[in-house]
Amino acid sequence: MSTPAEKFVALLAHSNPRFIDEGKAAKMTSLRHEAFATAGPDELTRLTTELKGASDDLLALYQRTNGALAFVITDDPDLYLFFLPINEMETAKRELETWLFMLADDPDYEYWEETDPKTGRLYLYGTTDWWPTAVVFAGFGCSPERFYVPVEGPHRGKVFMYEHDGDYSIHVADSVGAMLEEIATSPAAFMRQWCDVGYYEVERYEAD
Repeated sequence: MSTPAEKFVALLAHSNPRFIDEGKAAKMTSLRHEAFATAGPDELTRLTTELKGASDDLLALYQRTNGALAFVITDDPDLYLFFLPINEMETAKRELETWLFMLADDPDYEYWEETDPKTGRLYLYGTTDWWPTAVVFAGFGCSPERFYVPVEGPHRGKVFMYEHDGDYSIHVADSVGAMLEEIATSPAAFMRQWCDVGYYEVERYEAD
């Protein structure tokens, strides 16, 4: 049985990928995927150290490709899901912190968590003591949204996405493996749910 990382890498090799919208005016959106070159041993050692065993699935992905582009819209190449090369993760984390700590100087600033009573999803507002070791690994090319995994604390190994419009982080999946599995098996649903730009109406994914 294929692992989540293997399933995602297999998706990257699809020929003629496309999203289909069968609304009032049927529409096909042509896509492309791209797997990056394999990571070097030093980069993999660095990622292994940073993950502290919190996500074997993320490490397994980077043992196969040092980052990737997925669901790049051919007619609008600024729209895509990306997985960062290992040597760009720290820079992306610093960039994300400009959003996370934007209100940190406010005397009323505090960290808190709440669960949406309708969806059951967990929301994090601000950051806490586990943030310095979190690993930022993916995002959307069209927005400041980024995916990260805490490697310490009560949410160790889970995946969160920072949502800049609401200034909170939302629980996406219980593991990177679960996230990769969802992308590989339900790509249209994943992009429709998490990407605020360009994928609102996609209904299903196809490839040759």
